[in-house]
Amino acid sequence: MGIKQYIFLGIMFIFLVGIGVYALDGATYTLTMFSKDLTFPVAFWFMVPVIVLFLATIFHLLYYSIKRYFEKKVIKKDYETFLQNIKDCIINEEHTHEYRTEYFKNLSEIIKKLTYNKQSDGEKIEPKFLNDTFELLQKIYSGEYTDIKKLKLRNDNPLTLQNRQNILNCDNKTFLDTFKHCKSTDDEFCQKAYEKFTEIATFSEVKKQNFQLSSKTAIKIFKRYANEESYTLSNEDIKYILEKIEFTSDEYLEIAKILKQKVDPSSLLSIFESIQANNHLAANAYLYILFEFQMINEAREFLENSEENEYEKFKILLFLRDSGKNTNTDLII
Repeated sequence: MGIKQYIFLGIMFIFLVGIGVYALDGATYTLTMFSKDLTFPVAFWFMVPVIVLFLATIFHLLYYSIKRYFEKKVIKKDYETFLQNIKDCIINEEHTHEYRTEYFKNLSEIIKKLTYNKQSDGEKIEPKFLNDTFELLQKIYSGEYTDIKKLKLRNDNPLTLQNRQNILNCDNKTFLDTFKHCKSTDDEFCQKAYEKFTEIATFSEVKKQNFQLSSKTAIKIFKRYANEESYTLSNEDIKYILEKIEFTSDEYLEIAKILKQKVDPSSLLSIFESIQANNHLAANAYLYILFEFQMINEAREFLENSEENEYEKFKILLFLRDSGKNTNTDLII
């Protein structure tokens, strides 16, 4: 029963009680209070305690109605906060929400232990803002780059980092639009982005960037040059890379094998002769080129001036060539 109905029925009850008593006894009764005589019909005096009780029950009902109203308001507020808390949980953000009810406090502690299932089937849920959040997560974990500004994530949030990694899978235009904002050479993402940039840009564009080429990335550039007709490297570019980057002996040798089919023999020989003169780690690559281009006398002279335990494989190869066996260089080196 609502409070309005209760008031209406209560007044009707008091009125009927008064009429009933007055019909039975229409006499009056005098009550002396504070030296004053109060004379009213007996029916009135009969109604006074009923009215007092009625008013007391009204105040009782109003008190608990107001109390329930504010309790519901607090629960509603905690519920909305809890939904936001769930969102923060699934996007790996810190929980900074406060609750006024013990139940939601306990639930908030429980959801801290929960994690988002990347294999979710994508079924829609309510409320809408949580469903939108799940859809964004599914896009990110599927490798799609998406705008997540409205999530207001920390820079070190795993989702932020994953979404940045997804840029590497974007089309070249989207990737290049993002890469131009990479300024920090210490940033891990920018380093990976730079590596991808070297796979799609010309070498002149690569040189303009404020990033240091790694030996592995440089080798990828040489392979790209050897395999792509449209990609060009001048002899000066090749020498620039070989002088600027520290390669191991094996890496120099690998580069020589990559370039031997692409670069003019005399130019390649000149480049590696110059490099090995200043870096002994390039000597194996230089010897390899001498044997590949059948410059046996030059190789013999180089080996004769070396230490006894140096370049043993090339000395074996020289012995075989001197013995009339035209052994493939790659079988030994």
